[in-house]
Amino acid sequence: MAGSAPYAYNHHKKAGGLPVQAEFLPLYPFGFGLSYTSFAIENLSLTSTELPSDGEVTLSVVVTNTGEVAGSEVVQLYSTDVVASIVRPVKELKAFAKVFLESGEKCTVSFTLPADLFSFIGREMDRVVEPGVLKIGIGSSSEQIDLWSELTVTGQKRTLGREWRSRPQVAIARH
Repeated sequence: MAGSAPYAYNHHKKAGGLPVQAEFLPLYPFGFGLSYTSFAIENLSLTSTELPSDGEVTLSVVVTNTGEVAGSEVVQLYSTDVVASIVRPVKELKAFAKVFLESGEKCTVSFTLPADLFSFIGREMDRVVEPGVLKIGIGSSSEQIDLWSELTVTGQKRTLGREWRSRPQVAIARH
């Protein structure tokens, strides 16, 4: 039911106006899916652990169908801004890719993320990219995050204009 969906994944102390009653909680976490098979998401690698405030970084994972039948998995990439000038959501979905794999098949999913993707509306009501630390999580739902890494945004705080890169590039390579 749409009325029971959380508006944001936020700390309870910061979200005092949101209902916290059990009947308002969703039955399944965001991104959850049922399948007749199982998947493993492994081997997170980054082209760099530093992301210039005007650059981009590529993250890759290997997805394996560990079950006995063919199926699909949605690989989801979430970010958490550890220290920002304003309070930020606990988790934000930044990228995803749906892969279909036969039993035992593997593929590599790569996400190329521009720094602009981690921007937000700052205190002056401008869209900004701030230097700082981001936690990056990859998994199959908002609650089942299999791999974590840290990414440091470097350089100066950047104010973005109307044209900013809001979409990641996704590539899937079969093994």
